[in-house]
Amino acid sequence: MEVRFCITAMSYLSRTFMDTTTILLCLIIAVLIAGFAAFAMWANRKISELENGKKQNSESDKLKLAALERLTLFNDRSRLKNLVNRHYDPALSCREMQQRLVLSLREEYEYNITQQLYVKAEVWDALSKMKDQNTYIINQIAAVLPANATALDLNKKILEFDMNNPDSTMNNLVQQALQYEARQLL
Repeated sequence: MEVRFCITAMSYLSRTFMDTTTILLCLIIAVLIAGFAAFAMWANRKISELENGKKQNSESDKLKLAALERLTLFNDRSRLKNLVNRHYDPALSCREMQQRLVLSLREEYEYNITQQLYVKAEVWDALSKMKDQNTYIINQIAAVLPANATALDLNKKILEFDMNNPDSTMNNLVQQALQYEARQLL
């Protein structure tokens, strides 16, 4: 009877151990499946967020490129030779031509002032300094001309200065900065 009790007890313990092992194994598998499912949902959410972020970046990049295009145009229109060619009027005096050129620079700058939202502060600062420098050059050349000088006299002196000092204005530097920014976006 004792032997039979031992065999029955062993049989019971063995079944209980196997049932516990089976249950434990099932629990581990269930936890792994739940973890995998949670990871898959998290990964899908992250991929969706990245795709939405790319769409937003794409729109942002388009705005930045448009601003860089606009500022490139402003830079080109602000070149001394382009200002002189665009605004020359033989009927004007030197002082009237000076005022027209300076006013044109100021108006172009003010027209483009909102574009600074889309470019780095250094680029906008360079554009501002270029405008100030070109204004200074125009005013300095006009100041050395006689009081009875004409618009033609001022224009000639500005064009001479520009041809003799091609790197004296910041326009080329600003153009390089704008091109660099555009290449970063493309």
